[in-house]
Amino acid sequence: MSGPSMPFVPNPDYGKGEARRTISLAKRGPSRVDAYLVDNYHEMRCTIDHDGSVVTSVKGEMIRYPTTACPGAPDALQEVVGLPLDIATTGFYDPARLRRNCTHLFDSALLAMRHARRTEQRRIYEAVVPDAADGPIWIEARCDGHLVHRWRIDGDVIVAPAALAGRPMLKGFGHWSAETFDSDALEAASVLGKTCFIATIRPYSPAASVGQPIVENRLLLGACYAYAPERIEGAVLRAEAAGIHKSVGR
Repeated sequence: MSGPSMPFVPNPDYGKGEARRTISLAKRGPSRVDAYLVDNYHEMRCTIDHDGSVVTSVKGEMIRYPTTACPGAPDALQEVVGLPLDIATTGFYDPARLRRNCTHLFDSALLAMRHARRTEQRRIYEAVVPDAADGPIWIEARCDGHLVHRWRIDGDVIVAPAALAGRPMLKGFGHWSAETFDSDALEAASVLGKTCFIATIRPYSPAASVGQPIVENRLLLGACYAYAPERIEGAVLRAEAAGIHKSVGR
């Protein structure tokens, strides 16, 4: 999976591994849902309480995260309180609201909200994006072990299946996927899309870039909570996020 060039130390093992993301959803009683996310660079939990119609409280827990600016993100997540559980995906992802939040906590909150309205107690989404060192690759998303999406991409563009050929996996993905899929298929597509996003970090070595100012990566300026202009100047890459690069990403 290729993306814009970033000013970080190259990963000498790129081409031998993959980006992976798993999101586990679980009901904790009649009015609480946990969403637990883990991937190559993140580990976090989002817990929502609800009254059957709207979110009544939300708590975010940052366990492993890539920058020193990330820990304050659960505070921004509080604006999810009061939103209806059945809010349209496009309404939830209001651009300004998205930029104010941690992308990954925010995604987890919506998945928890959707799960609150299901009868099933648990659900697990898994996505895999291999390193794209030698041309086109196959990427996959599964729900409870069952294959939902399997697409072939070249760079960040889908080339198969034919019905999706030419669609981008990075910029513009959220819009076209919301117009193309719904319900469980849309959720699985969203998880796969964000796994492609984190796959753009795979060519670089977080372990070798610890302490590097994130302001040097101007590509993400204003994209999320950590990269907001008021935080980016003093933040650096963290060591904790680098550790999983070896155990999961290789």
